[in-house]
Amino acid sequence: MMKRKSIAAILLSLMLILALSFAGFATEGEISPEGSTESVSGESAAKSEEAEGSKESEAPSIDIEDAIRQEKPTGFMGLVNGYITLCEKGGLVTKFFGTWDEAVAEGMDGKLYIVETAELPAVGYPVALIICFVLSYFIGSVNFGVVVSKKMCNDDVRNHGSGNAGMTNVMRVHGKKAAIITFVGDAGKAALAALIGLMVAGNGCGYFALAGCMIGHAFPCFFKFKGGKGVSSLAGGMLILEPVAALLLIVLFAAIVLVTKYVSLGSVIAGCLLPVFVDSAWKISPIHNMGNPDSPIVMICAVFFAVGLVWLHRANIKRLLNREERKTDLIRDLFKKKKTEKN
Repeated sequence: MMKRKSIAAILLSLMLILALSFAGFATEGEISPEGSTESVSGESAAKSEEAEGSKESEAPSIDIEDAIRQEKPTGFMGLVNGYITLCEKGGLVTKFFGTWDEAVAEGMDGKLYIVETAELPAVGYPVALIICFVLSYFIGSVNFGVVVSKKMCNDDVRNHGSGNAGMTNVMRVHGKKAAIITFVGDAGKAALAALIGLMVAGNGCGYFALAGCMIGHAFPCFFKFKGGKGVSSLAGGMLILEPVAALLLIVLFAAIVLVTKYVSLGSVIAGCLLPVFVDSAWKISPIHNMGNPDSPIVMICAVFFAVGLVWLHRANIKRLLNREERKTDLIRDLFKKKKTEKN
């Protein structure tokens, strides 16, 4: 019975995230420079026709050769800039099968600049999303909590404690070393999935791949669809996709756990704030400006992560409300040193 429910949950999650993401993709429309710049030749739905008319009368059509072409960094920073540009403009799929173009935009200093824009391939991009999602599900299904407990301790951590195959339960049952290996493995596999998505089809695909990895972690096909709750995986994936926001949320999580000793409370609060932090990062961070085609899918996935984390912690939330949740001094246990016996 449990197996059927798990399979149904996986299929439902897959259909939901695919439907929402394709809906976002279908409503993206024409891509134009965003963020700190303002398109000179493009149209803006937020502007009135009168404003457009006055702008056109003030500024005649500008030849792209008359605008400033910003110098691109070289060496190591050139590689970093190339990687960021690739991820922001739809990845390898868009590079080879979509459209990379140039447009004239007005900077905050009032000068006109040439900026790169991208248009996602109508067929290749959805196909890339599905392939990366499925591949990431299988990557996520390699649940390190189960693997570590079986290989290191000849046991299955799901038979003890909370029955969860996450770092916290591994810490309680098998100790610090096993817990650290579990965290590194679960975070690392999610980081790998997100990185593959980023390189293949850009930011949106990176978030989409992380969603597949988290579903695989929670319902691993290799371990009878009974896994963990995805906190370590979410942290690892977000460190690749949105490092600043991820670090801030990790600090918040650690502070809550340190004060309250409730790991589940820190997980739920950090998860619920994730969409807010991601939205702020996309509004503030300069690497997300100018012609990024992925923002609808990114926000859909961020909300999906928050809802999924709350749903996976529903039993913990119930125990928290009833004041029955078990406390764990996770931060102290991870960093404390073993006592040595004196002769």
